[in-house]
Amino acid sequence: MTFNSLKTIAAASLIAVASGTAAFAADMSYNYIVPGTYEHTNSVINLDLVRADDGGTVSIYDFTDGTQGALLGSEMIHAGANENVKVQLQPNVAQKALVVLSVDGMAPVATATINDFNQG
Repeated sequence: MTFNSLKTIAAASLIAVASGTAAFAADMSYNYIVPGTYEHTNSVINLDLVRADDGGTVSIYDFTDGTQGALLGSEMIHAGANENVKVQLQPNVAQKALVVLSVDGMAPVATATINDFNQG
């Protein structure tokens, strides 16, 4: 193999890696939930940050048994960063909660759990 052949192979490899990285980044979604900390959250929960690619809904479910239970409350969010999202909850005795972010009416795109939900 000549020096020019090695340079050509190296250049082709770099282009392939760069193209793959760009395609991966374009498909990457930035939906996430930062729940925060809570005590006695049986009427309102305040989520520190909800980040969504598009407008949608954040829903809080009873997760005491480790499975998605009754809907406790939900709140609409907009595209981008949503800070201090307040979700009004139905009276409940849940010990754990599941926070679910659904964007543009699609299946959930992010989830988070809150332990010791109504402890204290």
